[in-house]
Amino acid sequence: MTTRLTGAAGWLRPLAAPVALLLLALANTSPIWQSRLSAPQYPKGLWLVVYGGRITGDVREINGLNHYIGMRTFGQETVPELGLWWLAIASAAVLVLAGLFLRGKLGLLARVGLWAMPLVVIADIQRWLITFGRDLDPAAALRLEPFVPLAIGPTQVWNFKILALPGPGLILLLFVALLVTLAHRLSGPPSRRSVLLAAAGAAALALVLAGTAVTASAPATAAATATVRADAPATFDLAAAIAAAPAGAELHVPAGRYAGPITLARPIALIAHGDAVLDGGGTGTVLTIAAPGVTVRGLRIERSGGQVEDASGIAVLADGARIEDNVLRDVYVGVLARGTRGLRIVGNTISGPGGAGMLVSLDASHQPGARTTVGDGIWLHDTEGSLVRDNDISGMRDGLYLSYARETLVDTNRIHDLRYALHAMFGADLMVFGNTIERNASGLVLMNTAGVEASRNVITDHRSDATGYGILLKDVRSVRVVENTIARDQVGIRAEGVDRTQTLADVLLNDIAHNVVGVQLFPTAQLVFSRNSFIGNVVNVDTPGAARANGSEWTKSGAGNYWSGYAGYDLDGDRLGDVPHVEGSSAERLVTSAPELRILRSSVAFSILARAERWWNVGQAPRIIDRIPLVAPLVMPLAPLAPAPAAPPRSIADSAAWIGTGLALLAALWALGRVRRAT
Repeated sequence: MTTRLTGAAGWLRPLAAPVALLLLALANTSPIWQSRLSAPQYPKGLWLVVYGGRITGDVREINGLNHYIGMRTFGQETVPELGLWWLAIASAAVLVLAGLFLRGKLGLLARVGLWAMPLVVIADIQRWLITFGRDLDPAAALRLEPFVPLAIGPTQVWNFKILALPGPGLILLLFVALLVTLAHRLSGPPSRRSVLLAAAGAAALALVLAGTAVTASAPATAAATATVRADAPATFDLAAAIAAAPAGAELHVPAGRYAGPITLARPIALIAHGDAVLDGGGTGTVLTIAAPGVTVRGLRIERSGGQVEDASGIAVLADGARIEDNVLRDVYVGVLARGTRGLRIVGNTISGPGGAGMLVSLDASHQPGARTTVGDGIWLHDTEGSLVRDNDISGMRDGLYLSYARETLVDTNRIHDLRYALHAMFGADLMVFGNTIERNASGLVLMNTAGVEASRNVITDHRSDATGYGILLKDVRSVRVVENTIARDQVGIRAEGVDRTQTLADVLLNDIAHNVVGVQLFPTAQLVFSRNSFIGNVVNVDTPGAARANGSEWTKSGAGNYWSGYAGYDLDGDRLGDVPHVEGSSAERLVTSAPELRILRSSVAFSILARAERWWNVGQAPRIIDRIPLVAPLVMPLAPLAPAPAAPPRSIADSAAWIGTGLALLAALWALGRVRRAT
């Protein structure tokens, strides 16, 4: 019996060797590391999956997000170790054979090396994550303090939750180390036959690794999808090329003007080469996307039909469309999407019939039968998981109109010279981040929407007397307004129907500056204000229909807000005022209710009256009391509206004409005097 056991144990090493080498071959083709990013605008998450030699998953999306905070991109060129994974597997194969068949310290070192290999890989990944998180470009569009993502475990960055885990490839390496260790401890001395068997397995693995290395080092080849090109516009029939293109094809459109309407009924990529123009001729929708997975890039799309036809430059009726780097002008609606999922609208320029700079009448609406000559730049209806990034929208009715849209990210766009920059109704999970919003009738108009975050936007110069709101919050549930610049508007933030006692309602770290009214709170508005900077507003807080803002809080986590008119002091140097700030008086209410008296707001008499009311409590109670005010702003204030520039200097010819006229008049007067003397 003992002899049989000893004989069986002698076969453990030759059996363990090919099994371990097979596991290494699987590890060579399996993910090394993976990370999932989730946020309200990405509820299904973004995945980054790292293999030996390549990175897959939502790489473009994640690199796009990282670009705005100044983080370098993920890729082979930034992490050169990825191309050496096949060499690491080859080294592991050598360690397997040495750990199984070598005795003494060399065999022990080989087994220790197998256990150490996955730890070294994780340590190297952590090193790169530290470099990526701390080496941020200081000139990036968005400011972010350096951070350290974890190679294994959860990390929180803003509203993104990151979960990083080792991939199956590293787990297989641990199994290999365990198998080699157990086989060595339980087996007897190796035989010549077992060594030959192990050598054959190592040779087979070497062939697999050689193929992997050649594949990793080979230059990128053309995509497997078909590519359709044309040599000259005169010989190119766009409609026929679309009809002939197979699913998955790239259709390259040469420069020229092509007549619409056009419908894409198969998943293809329509890519312009040169100035390729799709002209709708003023009738209907110019380009309709009716198949999932379509890409439209680099085209100029013009002259759709009008309101009666509900026409647009591009109509998206299927999931997964990518609308990138196009120019849409003289269209009723720029991009219209209905019932879609996973839409990407990135890098487009959209303008209406009047072109950039046309401000649409405030009477324009989305109600049936409303008369208007122009529609919205982007209209998303019943959509989910849409990205709107880096577009320039002007001269339309509303820049973005979101109706029943869910999980929408509006990121780093420029939206200007419109009625409403963004108009959202009856949607959920909306993130508005890093946009420049200026010179519209209103900025962000958010109504009947749940789960809204507006962060790091610049919202300025909305000066319409009727609707000049930087941000309007009406019947919004769960809202955060964080780190925005809201300046030179008629009303910085107007809120009604927002209840902080039921859901999140935070207004934090905003620069609310040089507005006529900084914050306007109706009786149904209850928000939390903290660490905001109220600078140079005619009236900081207005409470129409109520004596004071009863439901709102003006401190959070031990800090209030900065008020440029704060008359208190800070004796202990903790940057917090030692006496409360009282905001609001009868005089300020009078100025707010009578716009013609606003000119008195900066007078000495008004200042004396307002201070006297604060000290002696004359008239009604103050609107708000900030009990822990800041004595210095936490954000850099935006400059007030610059005065109109002086008239440009006259040309030399114009000046010479005036000088000549003056000299002629003097000569005439001199001559008249001489005549009088003579007579």
